[in-house]
Amino acid sequence: MEQSNAFSVGYLAKMIWRDEQCPYLFKDTMSMIAFSTKLNGFLNEDPTMRLSLASVVDDLMSPPYNFKAPDSCFRGTL
Repeated sequence: MEQSNAFSVGYLAKMIWRDEQCPYLFKDTMSMIAFSTKLNGFLNEDPTMRLSLASVVDDLMSPPYNFKAPDSCFRGTL
């Protein structure tokens, strides 16, 4: 079930994000690449190789990326 949830989250997140370079979300190119790589990890065709939601959140919210939890939706429309 967790692998299915990760796939759904990754799929929806890629649709919403659309590879945009948003300074509100990404402080530099490396943080954007890390985010993209993690989303792609959710979409691995092999469910046993998919990243878990918890591990991605932990990785991105820790150094060196230090993503902050969103406090609002940065996009007005999808």
